[in-house]
Amino acid sequence: MVKKYTSKRISEAINHIVKSSTVRKLLNSSRAATWIERKPAPAIKPHHKVARAAFAAKFLSKTRMWRRAIFSDKKKFKLDGPDGYQYDWHDVRTDTELYSKRVSGGGSVMVWAGMSANGKTGIAILEGRQDSACYTQTLDNYLASFIENLRENHGIRNPIFQQGNASIHESRFTKAHIEAMWIKKLKWPAKTPISTRLRTEGGNWRSLCIKVGVNSTVTMS
Repeated sequence: MVKKYTSKRISEAINHIVKSSTVRKLLNSSRAATWIERKPAPAIKPHHKVARAAFAAKFLSKTRMWRRAIFSDKKKFKLDGPDGYQYDWHDVRTDTELYSKRVSGGGSVMVWAGMSANGKTGIAILEGRQDSACYTQTLDNYLASFIENLRENHGIRNPIFQQGNASIHESRFTKAHIEAMWIKKLKWPAKTPISTRLRTEGGNWRSLCIKVGVNSTVTMS
């Protein structure tokens, strides 16, 4: 395991022979080091790695199958921008621009969408707390018509549906509902990052998230 150290911890580790500021200067001058934002990721344990490797080995050669696959995902957008962070290029000769956050954190919106090699579903706006009944209603309103189009216009008679492993996805109610839609489910490994799943037109969820943040930010003069 590679440990991550801050400049302060590096200075402490060598008994403060050099100051943390000197450590930062040396790191800044190094081509092998760069200052980056640490990003969160699912806690991947050994059994998760085994399951993901087995999944890859099972489907690696089944390239034609993926044309039948429908991938789905949901995403929560924060209306004050991604996680409340706002960056831009600023002219230092002018006053600093401030942006106003809305009351109670600015609010958010949750959406769901799906896609396949032959197109994508509409984007569903999810309102309120989601349970199995809400989720299956989303499938009826957005997935069912998409599957009908695949069957009638693309010859995909036996589509395969991918979804996450949330409790509302795995409930008996949801499983029975999906079976009634005559859809085969694709068993998806737990702790699979979203970045390897749904891609939207023009980029991924991140690019859409940035657009939402730009359009919803209110500036103050």
